[in-house]
Amino acid sequence: MHPNELPHNEEIEMAFIAALMASNKAYYYVSDTVRVEHFHFQIHADIYQVITDLINAGKQANAVTLTNYFNQHPLLTDIDVRAYLGELQSFLVTVINIKDYAEQLEDLHLRREAIRAAQEATERALSIDLEETGRDVIEGLEGRLYSIIEKGTEKKQRSTKEVAQSAFKSLEEAYKRGGEIRGLSTGFIDVDRRMGGLCQTHLIILAARPSMGKTALAINMARKIASDGIPVGVFSLEMSPEMLHDRMAADLATVDSECINQGRLNEDEFIRCRNAYRQIENLPIIIDENSAGFPVEKLAAKARWMKRKHNIKLIIVDYLQLLSARAESKVQEVTKISNTLKAIARDLDIPVLALSQLSRAVEQREDKRPQLSDLRESGSIEQDADIVAFLYRDEYYAEREKPQNNSDLKAIEAWEARKEASYGKADLIISKNRAGRVGTVGLSAQLQYMRFGNLAKEGYAA
Repeated sequence: MHPNELPHNEEIEMAFIAALMASNKAYYYVSDTVRVEHFHFQIHADIYQVITDLINAGKQANAVTLTNYFNQHPLLTDIDVRAYLGELQSFLVTVINIKDYAEQLEDLHLRREAIRAAQEATERALSIDLEETGRDVIEGLEGRLYSIIEKGTEKKQRSTKEVAQSAFKSLEEAYKRGGEIRGLSTGFIDVDRRMGGLCQTHLIILAARPSMGKTALAINMARKIASDGIPVGVFSLEMSPEMLHDRMAADLATVDSECINQGRLNEDEFIRCRNAYRQIENLPIIIDENSAGFPVEKLAAKARWMKRKHNIKLIIVDYLQLLSARAESKVQEVTKISNTLKAIARDLDIPVLALSQLSRAVEQREDKRPQLSDLRESGSIEQDADIVAFLYRDEYYAEREKPQNNSDLKAIEAWEARKEASYGKADLIISKNRAGRVGTVGLSAQLQYMRFGNLAKEGYAA
């Protein structure tokens, strides 16, 4: 395709440059949007670059200063730059429309880049290269499109006034709600009080050993949030979407999840499950199914797509160690993954709840309650996270630690007391909390129904 056949609008480019020449102050309203490469015509790109340099140097950028500059630094073009600047100066524009011009320039640029990316992918696909598969072509196109949409979308600098106003607005909304939390409600009262809900830009790590129920707890939160009409994105790298739906159905229908898996239901249970699935199908939960080894860069691209397509307000990743990233060591890989997840939270302005598997080292201790040091060798998870919470069920370990000597009545009595005290309960140990206090929150646990609940018990959430 000839360059001039690509989408462009010469008049918009001229109007934009003319508006900047008429009012340099307008530059500060559009400099975060328009870059040099957004111009289709090189003469306009060259002029905009000089305007940018002059304004950033604290100088005026008008027809006179621009003419002086180009007299000293001639462009390799047949265009009479001095005459062209005069033409731009006489261009009838309204500075108030400059934001509209900027948005149109950006849109046309993205269209051109999308066409170029597609053309390159087409050429690569047509060229049968034994060292490059069709999947490589598609992944290359995906990466190119991701880089196009991401470039220039970095967080904008904000003044103290803007930040203060934004922070106060959040506080005011919580105050008007009667002192309620500032983030998304997890559906668990004491968890919300301790964490302030799942707050925007936060990376929350939910870590545990296998069989503690971390996926069930995360899906409980997703369902409760989605029940309020809030879209949730779930990246499941371990379970299929059907398995996650079965877990939600077990919770809603109060039917043993094992019975659902095997189809071993009586008529009443079947009807309750049918009603549960009908409730679930109306929830705004978007599940992205991938296998272990899924690149975190692709997850970031899909997360941004979910945000644009569905306006998701929360992302859940199950689980962190099943993602992959290019790195020289496992520690560096996990570091890159946690860095990327935190960047997603900040860029999309939503919380990211990432599940994390703890190593077997926990099992070697007499006290198997997880602690921050269990994450120390897992890259920079602890440093990147705003909140680190460990899920622990002493009931799981009590069932497996029955004294071998049945004649030791004192040990048997202590074991039975431990079993009774831990039955149907779980601890959410909040070990790091940038926005509040740390501590332990008690939850009820009915994992046969894949369900956690609020636990009203003195001494918990203290």
